[in-house]
Amino acid sequence: MSSEIVEYVVTAFPVGVWRVDPAKSRVGFDVRRLWGLATVRGRFDEFRGALVSEEHGLGGELSIDAASINTKNRRRDAHLRSAAFFDVERYPEIKFTTAAVTDRRKGLTISGDLRIGANQLRLQLPVTVEDRGDRVVLRSATAIARDHAGLAWNVAGMIGRRAKLAVELELVRVD
Repeated sequence: MSSEIVEYVVTAFPVGVWRVDPAKSRVGFDVRRLWGLATVRGRFDEFRGALVSEEHGLGGELSIDAASINTKNRRRDAHLRSAAFFDVERYPEIKFTTAAVTDRRKGLTISGDLRIGANQLRLQLPVTVEDRGDRVVLRSATAIARDHAGLAWNVAGMIGRRAKLAVELELVRVD
């Protein structure tokens, strides 16, 4: 893991080194289409990540294989992998890297950089934390403007401007 520990007092997360268990985690999205009459739901099937939590800070990173996009429609998925959207040949990885972490009443707010292709967005994610001892579950959802992420292709305005991202990551203690 290449991200640095962000120096903040974080009380809502147990100290340790944690790895994402992809078999028990989900990285998904929803996008409105057909002028808001239908929703395309999808997920990324391949991803990995880790967090390092210390007494006074937390740092982490989530890497997603952009080619693993799955909307249960092969033709649409091929188009999403093309240069019109994710351009997976040039940019095979989508990455979120932690920049700041703060406690909030029922979890954390994790600020970080989401890199999709040549575009980078700063996100502030409200994250719930469920401590299960040797496992921790993180849940978060947010909406982003597709054009800010470089995903502006849109014939006749059929695709909604915003994409809703949702993650549920089950992390396993590895230290």
